[in-house]
Amino acid sequence: MQSNTPVTARQIRALEGPYLKWALGSEDATAQGVATPETLQGPQLIFIGRADLLKSASLTASILIVENQISTDAIELGPHQALFKTPSLKAAMVAVLPLFDPRRAVQDPLISPEAHVHVTARIGEGTRIEAGAVIGAHAQIGKHCLIQSGAVVQSFCIVGDHCRLASNCTIGADGFGYATDPQGHHHLVPQIGIVVLENHVDIGSGTTIDRATIGETRIGEGTKFDNHCHVAHNCKVGKHGLFAGGFLIAGSTTIGDHFLGGGASIVTDHVTICDRVILGGRATVTKDITTPGMYTGYPLEPLKDGLKTIQNLKHLTSLRQQVKLISKRLGMGEDQG
Repeated sequence: MQSNTPVTARQIRALEGPYLKWALGSEDATAQGVATPETLQGPQLIFIGRADLLKSASLTASILIVENQISTDAIELGPHQALFKTPSLKAAMVAVLPLFDPRRAVQDPLISPEAHVHVTARIGEGTRIEAGAVIGAHAQIGKHCLIQSGAVVQSFCIVGDHCRLASNCTIGADGFGYATDPQGHHHLVPQIGIVVLENHVDIGSGTTIDRATIGETRIGEGTKFDNHCHVAHNCKVGKHGLFAGGFLIAGSTTIGDHFLGGGASIVTDHVTICDRVILGGRATVTKDITTPGMYTGYPLEPLKDGLKTIQNLKHLTSLRQQVKLISKRLGMGEDQG
């Protein structure tokens, strides 16, 4: 539920920058919440990314944020309305939506008494740790982080500044490493390394980042993981990556900067991926990628080729039938057909 605290155009104008510009109207215009085009019912704020929605929205909304390419010349605002322009709705949302977040009004202590923080852990200024979170011995948490309920940072792991760990993620679980004896019994290789999250890293709910066997598993600055991802031991993930839900990375793999990974994709162990690679959803990487670009499928192909492969798959049955018929007419045997 959104906060009932009203937000004025004056408050939003104070956030002006490259992605949010005042256009016209009254600074006293007040929004009682944020609505979508489908739910708009009163004096609310609305983001407009389609020209056909602008006119109807302007009849009801109190504050409109409109993408730059949409003309607003024909719009007449009332005395209690305001309009802003933006080159990117998502970027405008980053700036504006926190004003409407009801959690801003919650005045709980920064560290909940129901969190478990080991006495040897070091917690940075302004970091919030919610109920049920666990911070292990000698762990280090930077400044202005958010550690949500149920998140776990295990012993000796390091979290940088301005990180967000969503509920029920785990930082520093043991890596999956076993030695098998001649009798076929499996013995856990001690995992004595750590995990390091650099600044501005987000880890989604249910995501696990394994500690290294020896040394460190490292996640680069600004990288964001969606829910239910897994990073195995001794991986190195670069800066400013985006990993969609269900992304799996096997051990001792290195992924470069500015990586974009589609959901449910897999990268196998001991693979190196260069900077600026994009993977389509459900792609599988089994060998090094040395050229930046877009890839998809299994076996992995450049995106253009992969899309052709996907398109051709639906024709395989009919092609087989045609080949069989041609082989029969040519008098070829089954093995030849």
